[in-house]
Amino acid sequence: GRPSRRQEAPGILWRLSQHRFVSSLFTSPAAAMRAARLAQRCRAVAAWRARARTFSSSAFDPATTTYLRSQRTGTEVYLVGTSHVSARSAQQVRLVIQTIRPQAVLVELCDERMRRLLDREGMNHDEPGPNRQLEDLLGNLGNLFGGQGMGSPAVRGGQDFRQYQKASEAFGGAFGLNQRPAMEFVAAIEEARKLGLKAIPFDKRQEDILRDLQGIGPAEAMTAVAKFMGGQSLPPPQLARFAQGMFGGDYGEIMEKVKDRDFVDAMIEWTDDLMPSLSRIIVHERDQYMYEKLVALPPCTTAVAVVGVGHVSGIERRWNESEEA
Repeated sequence: GRPSRRQEAPGILWRLSQHRFVSSLFTSPAAAMRAARLAQRCRAVAAWRARARTFSSSAFDPATTTYLRSQRTGTEVYLVGTSHVSARSAQQVRLVIQTIRPQAVLVELCDERMRRLLDREGMNHDEPGPNRQLEDLLGNLGNLFGGQGMGSPAVRGGQDFRQYQKASEAFGGAFGLNQRPAMEFVAAIEEARKLGLKAIPFDKRQEDILRDLQGIGPAEAMTAVAKFMGGQSLPPPQLARFAQGMFGGDYGEIMEKVKDRDFVDAMIEWTDDLMPSLSRIIVHERDQYMYEKLVALPPCTTAVAVVGVGHVSGIERRWNESEEA
């Protein structure tokens, strides 16, 4: 449809700034800098409108993904909500990054969690991860025993270990699940590297989260149990439907429902009521932390941020509130 007057304004101001008489009025360095920022902002708007016309609907799933743009800085963020065990989430992350080709890729990890993830996947070039170390060890054992032995993958060598690992992944894939969690972050890191970028971890440190969780006293846990058992805090109806589908259903499709923002938001609201300290530490404080990292991106940056779907609404709400302030 036709853009609003607010959306048209940057274009009008840009055209005015190109007029020789008007541009002659902006002679100070500060005014020139403001004009340059305005030009950057207008180019970002134009780029987004052009991109939106060709954006793949399969990449931009409104149930899990949202678009954020700062009117003040021109920064664009494609916020992709995922399930950490969903194979489709990893595929969607790849598609979004390949389509947008951003200048920055951010993932819901801290530095230590990213290091461990890269180590697990053997993606640290300077230091082999445990998977690669184990594979090398099994390969040496296979050479030592000539491929013969007791029948276990460990004795039969690295080749059989790889086959065993592929079989395990295929088993998870048969249910539409990732055999290893957080593969959407691996996908984001790999796609960022293809663009010559280094993925940025932007979540709170795991040590800080665990320390805060340890501060929740047994009294609050007892209160939560009493509220639930007494019927004072009932789970949302979506949870009952989800639980019913767990029996005899397609597990891949069931896990895809976990990515639905309405379902996840309802669960968070219930947790807010049942055990507010847990919800604050696990969800809301991390939403705030990641939001602050996003708004601190350099002006006119186009970024893709990959987070669990439970963080999408909280980050989006904070972003929109700051834009309206």
